[in-house]
Amino acid sequence: MMGWYQGAFLLSASFGPALGGLAAENWGYQAPFWIYALLSGISAVWTHWGLREDQGGRESAGAVAETIWLGKAENRWGSGAIDQGIRSAVRRLSSVFRLLTRPGFVLIVLVTFSAAFARNGARGTIVPLLGSLKLGLSEGQIGLALTLDTVVNMLTLFVAGPLADRYGRNAVIVPSTIVMAVGLMLFGLGSTITWFFFSACILGVGEGISRLAPAAYASDLTSTGQYGHTLGLFLGPVMSGWIMDQTEASIPLYIAAFILVLVSLIFAAFAPESTRSISQRLRPG
Repeated sequence: MMGWYQGAFLLSASFGPALGGLAAENWGYQAPFWIYALLSGISAVWTHWGLREDQGGRESAGAVAETIWLGKAENRWGSGAIDQGIRSAVRRLSSVFRLLTRPGFVLIVLVTFSAAFARNGARGTIVPLLGSLKLGLSEGQIGLALTLDTVVNMLTLFVAGPLADRYGRNAVIVPSTIVMAVGLMLFGLGSTITWFFFSACILGVGEGISRLAPAAYASDLTSTGQYGHTLGLFLGPVMSGWIMDQTEASIPLYIAAFILVLVSLIFAAFAPESTRSISQRLRPG
């Protein structure tokens, strides 16, 4: 089931920009939003009628919420169950504080933040504007370039995992992050549509390889390695747009590239290799 989910996600992410760009070019800027609304409506109907709810799980969750808010938890489960829940919450909170003292965790959060900042701020917000304002590209051409970036991204995922297992997380994280920075700088330096598409390919290579290795590094430490990614999703578009308003279209790309290079160098200098990665490399065969 998860394989189908991931496949559908990658397929839509690959061809969505091209189809959206062609729709905007031929039918106006409102067309992609109407198409998106239609597909979202179909998905909602399909989800409502086609997916079966886990009734037992839903009733259990509802009962828990009701008894807690009404103050009946102790009567239903006993004080021991409540004490156990509190102890579990305290243990999780203490584990988070312990993680903050580990250099590897803090540094991988910085890596995921810089990558998400670049993807969603520079690539997702500034690159389309750059193609339109600086190069005069049509909506379809911009969408095709973003699709090319995502397709290359998807193809490199097949080699990213084996590379991280064979050579270690650190040996993959640092170069791939720098490749992302190079791709962003090429966008800012380019002046032709050929250069624009070439930059998309380079950025796609860096994005694809850099997706799995940081996630694997974080999972070696904990399951809470998405903090930096979430922060980058929020700050990337806002800060990139603001910087572009104050300067010009290429500057946010250069700043994002600088952040990527700086964070990758700091990670290379101070981040320890994950224990699980070392054991995988030492495993015979």
